[in-house]
Amino acid sequence: MRPERIVLELRETEEGVLLPVFVQSKSKKNEIAGIHDKGLRVKVTAPPVEGAANEACRRLLAKMLGVSKSSVEIVKGEKSSRKLVLFKDKGIAELQAIIGRLTGDA
Repeated sequence: MRPERIVLELRETEEGVLLPVFVQSKSKKNEIAGIHDKGLRVKVTAPPVEGAANEACRRLLAKMLGVSKSSVEIVKGEKSSRKLVLFKDKGIAELQAIIGRLTGDA
């Protein structure tokens, strides 16, 4: 029996695709650490001071998902570990496929 497929809560808007992201700051390394509560779990080495963790999160997401940093925008949760991130350059299906490959849920 195949394990249940993990579902991300992606939403398409006029501006792009929204994805919940859970950020763990002050980690040992920058990485996408899987799926958590229908969102993407991200670890960054930067501390949550003066936007450093947010910037590290944007850089990591842009690099790993193959988009420009300017197309990744934190639209909610700038001062929280739970964020809502807007991707302006990719569609839902493409983001799901990329994230699936990165997390092993392809």
